[in-house]
Amino acid sequence: MGTVVGHETRSIDESQTYPPVVKFRGSIGTETSFTSVAGRVNPYPPLGTQVLVRYLPSDPSNAYIGTFLHMWAAPLAFVVLGAAGLAVLWI
Repeated sequence: MGTVVGHETRSIDESQTYPPVVKFRGSIGTETSFTSVAGRVNPYPPLGTQVLVRYLPSDPSNAYIGTFLHMWAAPLAFVVLGAAGLAVLWI
């Protein structure tokens, strides 16, 4: 588990997002922090919130928040795109 310790501000076009900055202790006890790849238009989750962290034990700097979006968005997008490609071939 990790703790949300802040939020970065990222500007995309004319809007801003606030990906959370998370600090966690790895399997060998070293403290590591990372900034999530995804953010919202408001700082969420709140500071101090405990979040599930997924990381490679051999490389704790390669970490992300273990949410549905982070774990399944890309695979589901590939399934949808693949199905759309097959549908186009069958038509």
